[in-house]
Amino acid sequence: ATVDYTPLVSIDYVDTTTNLTKNSFHISWDVPEEEAGLTYVAAGIVAVNKAYYKEETLVVGSTDTNVYDRRPTTTSNTASNSFVWTKSNVAPGDVWVAKAYVQYKDSNGKLYTIYTDLVEVVKG
Repeated sequence: ATVDYTPLVSIDYVDTTTNLTKNSFHISWDVPEEEAGLTYVAAGIVAVNKAYYKEETLVVGSTDTNVYDRRPTTTSNTASNSFVWTKSNVAPGDVWVAKAYVQYKDSNGKLYTIYTDLVEVVKG
């Protein structure tokens, strides 16, 4: 049997209820560097209040001032890991949308970015 070594990224869950004014986005990723000849670059999450959502601006490096692009610190920024980003000042009923991402390069140095499906959460 052949094993397909593919980079993976997921939003594992979003906690909207533990804290009254915060949402916590839990993500994880894996880039099989050795097995697939890839080089991990970065992982993180892009999120925005749904009132400001535009598909074309919810991307890594967005210049939209309403979009949050958050990554782990250097010590957690490894090829296989997880990360939690907590958004403060979230009011009950606020709707947020988010995508997790992972970036890697192939053996030719070409950069790829993989996104999860869009997740929508309502503050409880």
